[in-house]
Amino acid sequence: GAYKYVSELWRRKQSDVMRFVQRVRCWEYRQQPAIVRLTRPTRPDKARRLGFKAKQGYVIYRVRVRRGGRKRPVPKGIVYGKPKHQGVTQLKFQRNKRSVAEERAGRKLGGLRVLNSYWVNEDSTYKYFEIILVDIAHTAIRNDPRINWLCKDVHKHRELRGLTSAGKKYRGLRGKGSAHHKNRPSRRATWKRNQTLSLRRYLCTCGANAVNYICNSPVYQLTKVVMPLAEPPQWRRKATDFFSTSSVKLKQAGQSAGDNIADVAGKVGSVVKSRWAVFQEARQQQQQRPPGERVQERFITAAASTGLLFRKGISETKEKVAVGKVKVEEAAKKTADKSKTILSNIERWQKGVASTDVLEAIVQQEQQQTMINDPILPCNLAVFGVPIEATVQREQSGKAVPLMLVRCADYLVISGLNNEYLFKSEGDRKVLQQLVSLYNEDSGASLPEGVNPIDVGALVKCYLASIPEPLTTFALYDELRDARVSIPDLRNILKKLPNVNYMTLEFVTALLLRMDSRSLAVEFAPLIMWRQGDAGTDLRNHLKFTLKPPPKIVDTTSNTAAWDLLDEDDEDASSQIPLDDASPPDYSSIEVIQCLIEHHNAIFTDANETVWR
Repeated sequence: GAYKYVSELWRRKQSDVMRFVQRVRCWEYRQQPAIVRLTRPTRPDKARRLGFKAKQGYVIYRVRVRRGGRKRPVPKGIVYGKPKHQGVTQLKFQRNKRSVAEERAGRKLGGLRVLNSYWVNEDSTYKYFEIILVDIAHTAIRNDPRINWLCKDVHKHRELRGLTSAGKKYRGLRGKGSAHHKNRPSRRATWKRNQTLSLRRYLCTCGANAVNYICNSPVYQLTKVVMPLAEPPQWRRKATDFFSTSSVKLKQAGQSAGDNIADVAGKVGSVVKSRWAVFQEARQQQQQRPPGERVQERFITAAASTGLLFRKGISETKEKVAVGKVKVEEAAKKTADKSKTILSNIERWQKGVASTDVLEAIVQQEQQQTMINDPILPCNLAVFGVPIEATVQREQSGKAVPLMLVRCADYLVISGLNNEYLFKSEGDRKVLQQLVSLYNEDSGASLPEGVNPIDVGALVKCYLASIPEPLTTFALYDELRDARVSIPDLRNILKKLPNVNYMTLEFVTALLLRMDSRSLAVEFAPLIMWRQGDAGTDLRNHLKFTLKPPPKIVDTTSNTAAWDLLDEDDEDASSQIPLDDASPPDYSSIEVIQCLIEHHNAIFTDANETVWR
């Protein structure tokens, strides 16, 4: 079943995703108390093997134990007055860490009994164990014969007396030999096995001979020699009478059952014969009919079935024609509205009412809508410059995050999170051009081998800058700025986001969780959150220069996406980058993004259950 694969994943620990999740969990565990209660086990397969059941009365606690040896407690640090080889600092604890975790849980939770424990995680300072405890006062535990043995008084504080699995391990009871304390078999168990006599029970249906067979068996004779049985003759007489009467009753029951079966078989045979006679008569009547009459009946049946199918096909065709007519009318109406809008905007621009930037925005918006709505154009495969909801809906991968971001995050987790200039350097423009072309052709493609993590980080920033609407949406811009100092308010506001925006924002901030939040907030704030109608910050304008958009003339016959046309000409970069007169940075947005990164687990309610894609 599924537990087999889960246990294999935990045993090997060769998955990069598993290692990253374990690192994130270590960071989360260190922020919590040393002993904390859990709602469910982290390793359900291991917990079930050790006796845990998902029912009332079972409790899971996680305990943190410091790693390493201990220093000998000497008064005021005095180390003289003892043999020099006795040691003070390099002392190793005789018990294992798991038994220490069980002891601490048992002392803190005196009303519960420790059943077992298992390892879940460790870092350079602590080891983390999950303890399975049982509430012996619960009715469900006392009525369960598989676990009510733990309710006996002899099992009080079994973790302090070395009776758990971890206790028996450090006591050396797991094996035999020089490395264990158990150098010989148990004398008590050997004596008990030798003094115990087992009597086998034989079932025999031969009436009174059953008692004689049992009494004449070798085991019974051995029993009479070792431990003679004082059987009164009255009891033996009653047993003999019982077996004899039982054999007679069994014979009578067998005879009556045979008679009943014979009667039933006779009745079934008569019914079958009567039915067969009826079938023979019907067949003879059909053979006596003239051939013309039989052919006429077949023609009538075929004509009726053909007419039914023809009427059904006509009705279905009418319905399809009606639906197609409605869709054609809707498409024609939308096309007419778009044409009117484009003509009116062009007339306004010719009259000088609209600026060049406005016309460029209009053309880009029309290109994006064309790429989304027209499934025939090859531009429909583009990723950059397309709304994020349209990208996720087109990929149909079962995830609410674009596959391009998933591929980049996996690559950075494996190779690039420790890079000093990650998300801060601009990257190689030619490499970015190749990567953008790659993902515009195939949104689910894997990154080429040997790509610099800095270029991958720049690709993520370019994608966030290319989408028409930020992840936080224009509608929630003011609310997020006002709630930037309140974690509960941020959590409630983010719940208003669409599902794709929410999951992508959670995905990006989870990737940035283990890096410097302040510097990353400065880099990502203009890409994740900006006001509607904003002309663009310095960073977004520079990224748009790196991924230069298509020309201002709309060419519907082009086979390349809006963000796939990258200019390699040697242009003057200073003419495209805004100068000092650009708009100042939005410090409120920076504070919001910094809060999302630092308090990621507290703001996103499902962060603890999220498995890294």
